[in-house]
Amino acid sequence: HFFVHKARRRMEDIQQFRSSGSLLDIGCGSGELIYVAQQMGYEAVGMDYSEPLVEYVRKKYRAEVYLGDPAAALLPHRFDIVVMGHFLEHTIDPAATLTCVRRLLNPRGLLYVAVPNVDCWESRFRGWGSYEPYHLWYFNQNTLSHLLENAGYQVVGIHTWEPYSAWLITAVRSLMLQQHAAVRSAVHRDYSGRDLPPKKWTQR
Repeated sequence: HFFVHKARRRMEDIQQFRSSGSLLDIGCGSGELIYVAQQMGYEAVGMDYSEPLVEYVRKKYRAEVYLGDPAAALLPHRFDIVVMGHFLEHTIDPAATLTCVRRLLNPRGLLYVAVPNVDCWESRFRGWGSYEPYHLWYFNQNTLSHLLENAGYQVVGIHTWEPYSAWLITAVRSLMLQQHAAVRSAVHRDYSGRDLPPKKWTQR
């Protein structure tokens, strides 16, 4: 299962820094990371905005999942690990979100953040899988690090990786769908459609 494989890869990254403990997956979606984390011995729970997804994960994985906004959540305790996998680019105010999430972490807790990298090689193509109208922000490694440090975090590791399936999606969308070209132009502040140097951290 692709999503389970992807979740396992993320948990293997996290395991390098924290091999056990309590984990909160913010924006848990259909719950695969919670499932994999539990299988690896973590005490994993989730949080999501979507009530149908929350109910789905509760039933499928018998997991504890909270409904709502992490900035306003009143959770029973703090966590050793907080995961935000492709969540931050959807938030209205990423800096405020990261500041609020610090309150959910134990002292010396670990935050794992995954976002699309607008400087990746694939982003040169109009069909890159992360050119979406519902992505409010685009980051590269420098701007994400800067944002985290300003919110009071210490960056202990950063890397970029794209699965083979993302390359296939990029190729298909580049060939067939014009709408993603328009999103790419907007992201790069190029409304006329010409290629311009990318804005590294920008809201459309």
